Amino acid sequence: MQRRFVLWDLDGTLVDSGADIARAANAACVDLGRDPITEARVRSLIGEGARALLDKLLGEDAPESLRAQALARFFEHYERDLVVATAPYPGIDALVRSLAGRQGIATNKPGAMSRRIVEAMGWSDLFVSHVGVGDVPNRKPAPDSVLRALELAGVDRTQCVFVGDSPIDLATSRAAGVDFIAVSWGMRPRHELIEATCIVDGVAELEEALLRLDGDVC
Repeated sequence: MQRRFVLWDLDGTLVDSGADIARAANAACVDLGRDPITEARVRSLIGEGARALLDKLLGEDAPESLRAQALARFFEHYERDLVVATAPYPGIDALVRSLAGRQGIATNKPGAMSRRIVEAMGWSDLFVSHVGVGDVPNRKPAPDSVLRALELAGVDRTQCVFVGDSPIDLATSRAAGVDFIAVSWGMRPRHELIEATCIVDGVAELEEALLRLDGDVC
């Protein structure tokens, strides 16, 4: 029996990076004279990439020059303190290690930064492919990152399951034509994932779902 290739989202699925992202976003906005932003507010907007995050925090009326400044300031702060509070979700480290050689990453974080995080987790040798922003023309929910990750791994989309925590990930899986498992422990509330056919609330439940897919019964 051929086992499924597991393709992961990064932020909110494998690692909780919300505090570090929120710190950098808040610092960028304060640098530009904006009011401080709560971590909860930032977390609620993570998933579409840094530019989309800053655009939402600044508001629709913010001029393009301010948006560009905010993005540059964000990356200055974030690259300096990329992995301060960021850590794997409970139980994820053991699962990722058990899947070594049959998994990849497709993320809306810049590829170079996401690889630094994976390296900091001690996971660099565990993934067959790793695709982020800058590695493909279009970010999620376009299917580019998923399809490129599968191409690099030499895996057909019918043998892949994508695991993510957001409606963006669900839309990406549909665009790419791959099965999807939603995790409820990430950045987005569970009710935003109700369109997913499979939602799991813990790592043990995720492991069971992956085993069912391997057996073609899920």
